[in-house]
Amino acid sequence: AHNALACYKEYIDTGNPESWEWFYANVDWLIDYKDENGYLRYEFDWYHYYGLMEAGWVSAMAQGEALSAVCMAYHASDDEKYLHAAELFFHTMYTNNDQLWCFGIDDEDYLWYEEYPNEDFCHVLNGKLFGMWGLWNYYCITEDEFALALFQGGLASIFDNYPIWNFVGSDGSRYCKHENSCSNYHPVHLDELRKYRDFFGIEEFNDIIETFQEY
Repeated sequence: AHNALACYKEYIDTGNPESWEWFYANVDWLIDYKDENGYLRYEFDWYHYYGLMEAGWVSAMAQGEALSAVCMAYHASDDEKYLHAAELFFHTMYTNNDQLWCFGIDDEDYLWYEEYPNEDFCHVLNGKLFGMWGLWNYYCITEDEFALALFQGGLASIFDNYPIWNFVGSDGSRYCKHENSCSNYHPVHLDELRKYRDFFGIEEFNDIIETFQEY
């Protein structure tokens, strides 16, 4: 998914036809690799802080980025296979089952998209920010109001809870709520927050950026 999005941007920036070919090659790989329900599974065990994620686990970051990529492919081509793939990936962003899930709703009714879904919500910030673009992209190609509502719900959980990522007394931020030191993902957080701010013109993103950079 990262490769697909990078190739798409490179084509837009340079017009290099090879980048366009690579974009579709990566998108088609995602479509071929997903299972019948639209999940991209990691075929290895992964430990993340307090949880073991057994082989076959899924991630809202991966699902959301794949959703972005196939939406872009559909927008550019009008090929229905990409729209069908987008519908499947979108479905995984709001439908959970006992074995697989990407999102959760906490005790205060906030909506969270989890890069590493496990019993203890971890709230990885960069994974949430990257994955949520897929919801926006899906709304752009379908005008599905439910997709927009999910996107807005994801934003609300960031706006109302961003202090959990703040590293007080430093120009820094935490990777997730379990991280007790300033993360090397801090520049990624700032870059992504600025992209959201500039694209949507939402002032709350400035509040988060300023808080994260306070000494």
